[in-house]
Amino acid sequence: PALVGDGALMLFSAWEDGRNGGVFNRDIYFSRSPDNGVNWLNPDVRVNNDATTTNQIRPDLAYDQGSGRLYDVWQDGRNSVAEQNQTYDIYFAYSDNDGDTWSTNVMLNDDAGSANQQNPSVAIGPAGEVYVVRQDERNNTADIYLVRSDNGGLPWTPTYFVTDDPDMTPQNHSSPTVAVEDTGGRVDVAWEDLRDPVHPEIYAMWSLNGGVTFGIDVPVTIEPPEARTTYRRDPTLAVQTTEETVEYWDEVEEITKTKTTDVTVIHLAWTDGQGDDTDVYYAYANYMWDPEARETCPYPHDWDFCFKTPQQVNGFVIDSNYVVP
Repeated sequence: PALVGDGALMLFSAWEDGRNGGVFNRDIYFSRSPDNGVNWLNPDVRVNNDATTTNQIRPDLAYDQGSGRLYDVWQDGRNSVAEQNQTYDIYFAYSDNDGDTWSTNVMLNDDAGSANQQNPSVAIGPAGEVYVVRQDERNNTADIYLVRSDNGGLPWTPTYFVTDDPDMTPQNHSSPTVAVEDTGGRVDVAWEDLRDPVHPEIYAMWSLNGGVTFGIDVPVTIEPPEARTTYRRDPTLAVQTTEETVEYWDEVEEITKTKTTDVTVIHLAWTDGQGDDTDVYYAYANYMWDPEARETCPYPHDWDFCFKTPQQVNGFVIDSNYVVP
């Protein structure tokens, strides 16, 4: 399920639903609560408007507080050739009445073939821009692509390639997540990265120009191949900017001074491990407004940020596995 709020009392939820066919004909359904989750719509509202018996799965929601528009994206099999071997595209719809009715469904990926597009994530920018990232297999590997709409979902930009690995190399990038910083509009994307196929890592990067170009991919941690023991998957991302008073060294007067500056922090959580030994971890990184702070990064790249040491979130001891969030 996906869950988002309107910033006040309203909650919106969407999920994949098997009431019309639990194996090959799942749909996206929606409900809302006007009172912080105490009461919910009855009946639920179906979002996808296709007449096929194919799957619609893995929804994600975003709400634009400026316009009051609600956005839903999902993985959609309506263009599949075979019911039992479905291939997926990414579809999108919006609602201007808190989910009572939804717009005509629109396909977002622009490839000409039948490659899989999976795991969409949607976020809203400070000026109402809509960003959608997805896992895209048009190059016979899984890559991360992004599209943007500056007009409420109509139309969309051409597809942008996110990661700095060449798009024809045989490593996989999957399970992307997107968030947009609300002051300068930096677009942050994180994903599960298998450039080391034995030890998947979580990578992140941001764009300063609305998702047109991205910088150098930044991993959660830097380990030499012989020291890697992690198995990190399925990230989720948030970003925030706060105004802080910080100290800096004035080279002219040769004294320490203070100034007020915006400090942007990227928050990441993921599952770490395999099978019985799977836990939930978290790490954060702050944008390095001070060039000298880049020296604290554990790798000689001119990065804009690097992540602090990951922290284990769960502390429970129970006789079961933690599920992927």
